[in-house]
Amino acid sequence: MIHVLQGRDFPGLNINPYVSVQIDDQKRYTNIQKSSNSPYFGEFFTFDFKLPATKFMEKVIFIKVHDAVRIVSTFTDTAPIGIFRLDLATVYNEKGHAFERKWAQLSNPENIAAPCGHLLLSISVTQRGVSTRNVVSEEAHEDDEFKPSESNPSAGFLPTLGPTWMFLYGSPREYTISKDKDGLSEGMGEAVCYKGRILMAIECHPVTGENTPNMNIQKETGIEFPAAHIFPMKRSFLLFGCIYDVSMIDKSFGSGKISFELSIGPSGYLNPQQLAAANHNPVSSLTRAYPCISIDNNKDYFRLPIDLQKPILFTKYIFHDYIYRMTLSNRLKYASEYL
Repeated sequence: MIHVLQGRDFPGLNINPYVSVQIDDQKRYTNIQKSSNSPYFGEFFTFDFKLPATKFMEKVIFIKVHDAVRIVSTFTDTAPIGIFRLDLATVYNEKGHAFERKWAQLSNPENIAAPCGHLLLSISVTQRGVSTRNVVSEEAHEDDEFKPSESNPSAGFLPTLGPTWMFLYGSPREYTISKDKDGLSEGMGEAVCYKGRILMAIECHPVTGENTPNMNIQKETGIEFPAAHIFPMKRSFLLFGCIYDVSMIDKSFGSGKISFELSIGPSGYLNPQQLAAANHNPVSSLTRAYPCISIDNNKDYFRLPIDLQKPILFTKYIFHDYIYRMTLSNRLKYASEYL
């Protein structure tokens, strides 16, 4: 019997970990835990073998941690982010033929020195009809090999999140004609413009008499930023746009000139000073200012005179390459259409 309780300090950002346990040709999986590097599983598995004792003791337990985001199909596992191996003879020779609540250090087969986190496990080996200790117990033991935190890990499940990117959205640019969406940056409604992102991790700790006076906002320094290898490779992208027609402009805008900006994050964005300078030095992310003309002598609605020459806009930006996510989702979408 193998009891997978929880994990700590798995490498990666915004990962969805799950654990596979394999002995010989028998394989079991835990459920997927969303967006956590220190997930709680609380699942146990049993394996039944009818073999001579000498053959049985030669078997090896393979425990692997995978990221569900990187799964190509439901039939194939990709390279694990951490592995733990243990032969059954070692478990059987332990007192009571069991390891109870031991922190197993995960390793990376491609880089043994790289930290891969830990798994809290209970493992027991028993013969059919012979009583054994209950390794599924949630009680604390003093002989846990590793202490992941100062708090008691058995005092209930304390949820965690991340580290993961939190994307921020707000109101349109400050120099837009309409001001009716300014409150979106204050959380009043569903925001429409990308503003940036924050790398965030959330942990929960029990309230005690020692930390109660410090339950206020504190600024921490000396926080180590995650290693660069956990981020995807950066690439240069080109955002392109072409405006074919602009019509039905309200008469409240009829007396002014209108230009269009193409931007994503800071790329292509022009502040008011840069916008004024662009009237003399054109930029690729901004069209020239077009006057409004009436539609068939209709004084209530206007259009822009771009019939013969369509304005083209583009901007270059450097960002982490997450194309593989879209590639996998597109493959699944196309496959489902043919099923």
